[in-house]
Amino acid sequence: MDKKRSKLVGIYDNDGSKEIQIIRRDEFGRIMTPKEAFRNISHKFHGKGPGKMKQEKRQKQYQEEMKLKQMKNSDTPSQSMERMREAQARMMTSYLVLSGHVRPGQTSDPSSGFATVSDLPGGGLTPMLGNTKVEHFLGIKRKADTSDKDDSTSMGPPKKPKN
Repeated sequence: MDKKRSKLVGIYDNDGSKEIQIIRRDEFGRIMTPKEAFRNISHKFHGKGPGKMKQEKRQKQYQEEMKLKQMKNSDTPSQSMERMREAQARMMTSYLVLSGHVRPGQTSDPSSGFATVSDLPGGGLTPMLGNTKVEHFLGIKRKADTSDKDDSTSMGPPKKPKN
């Protein structure tokens, strides 16, 4: 074998490391991912291009990216978040009411812009039970039960004790 220095330059070349980057770009000039690059090479090798729907999808993605680049900085969602934080700081609350209606049992507080629970009959913020709840939400008044029966006897006959 011929092992002259000139013939073995490629093997013993220690000039330093050389980094090679192969950057593939699509028809719009964007850098392709390895998957997209492989797909593109495969289409060229086999002589069949991508389908009509895929081409339209890529075109639509490119147009959406261009729209995002052309948007003003004030239109970005981050600006709206900053505005929401400012509103929370002004109202000194950890939340914001974006939309809603005042329901029965709530009052609208114009100074803060959110609805609060008002004092409910029968204990304020404690839950209403039984007849009080029905009367309050339906807006009707039931007649008071005038019978002298004890509540324990009105529930039926007593149960037999277990042996």
